[in-house]
Amino acid sequence: MAANSSLKKLIHFVRVRLDTGASVRMARRVKILEVLVLLMSFTVSRFSAEELKPHERATLSADQIFSRLEMENEIRAAKLQNYSSVRRYSVFEKNEPADAEVRVSMQYVSPSTKTFRVISQKGAGWVTKQVFHALIRAEQDAAAGKNKTASAITSANYETRLLGDAQYQNRDCYVLELHPKRRDKFLIEGKIWVDKQDLAIVKLEGEPSKSLSFWVIRVHLVREYQKIGEFWLQFRDQTDAQIRFIGEYILQIDYGNYVINSQNSVG
Repeated sequence: MAANSSLKKLIHFVRVRLDTGASVRMARRVKILEVLVLLMSFTVSRFSAEELKPHERATLSADQIFSRLEMENEIRAAKLQNYSSVRRYSVFEKNEPADAEVRVSMQYVSPSTKTFRVISQKGAGWVTKQVFHALIRAEQDAAAGKNKTASAITSANYETRLLGDAQYQNRDCYVLELHPKRRDKFLIEGKIWVDKQDLAIVKLEGEPSKSLSFWVIRVHLVREYQKIGEFWLQFRDQTDAQIRFIGEYILQIDYGNYVINSQNSVG
């Protein structure tokens, strides 16, 4: 697939850098960024410490909630025809300034077209070229590809268990535990917060259900959503990876400046 091709090119770049005697620090960062690119290929984490209310208070079962979530997601997807947003990609060591960041505008046209334009960039230029651009290409390729279905939060990929109720972003939510139906690096073992009123995911967090690499000791994935009009769109993605012999690196994507350009009326 094209997304895999982008990752292979990045891995080739890593090997070239190492073979040509790049500095130890640069080599470490290249290995880390290779891992982070793979992690952020999820279509979609230290678990939250917030207290849950007993699940007996919920009126729906986990299966009912998940089924209604899928139905509402399909309705929202059919309605959302065209929107734009601005994103900021950044990579950094924990508690350190960003090694590099780039701001891009993204235009989405239903059902699967995403167009990106770089607004500004700073920091290590090779990070922008080899990592951020690879992420953008992978997202474009995955939008209509096999991984979109294979990694989706659906009953085809996951079993669920109702943990209880919780407040998130001042919204009443169901909290469901996600269990992948197969071991796959593109599926996560984790939790989702589902808005009770809209039956939409407002937060997702967890860890890959299959080990990514010998180099990866631990991975924490978090995706948060925000409500724009009647749609729930991404607010922030954060991948926190503990790399063997190296330490902790973080890849973060912040989303904002959403404009809904057109939407369908679905009965």
